[in-house]
Amino acid sequence: AAGEVDATLWPLAIAYTTFAVAIKPTSAAISATNPEYQLATGHLLSYSPMDGKIGEASKTTVEFVNAGNTGLVRDVTP
Repeated sequence: AAGEVDATLWPLAIAYTTFAVAIKPTSAAISATNPEYQLATGHLLSYSPMDGKIGEASKTTVEFVNAGNTGLVRDVTP
């Protein structure tokens, strides 16, 4: 489905481009216990959609880097 993690990240993994990154621990509203971390200009450094050993649950590993002049922002404003 278009909203799935791989459908979002795979195009970024194969294209050398920059984009805004915003990540929260859960889908709940931004708060002091659920902060959102933002990079105004990020780049997908590495993406492993299937990571893990045989017989173990698969996990996805993603690494973003700052590709701009601004640093990481931590937003707790609801």
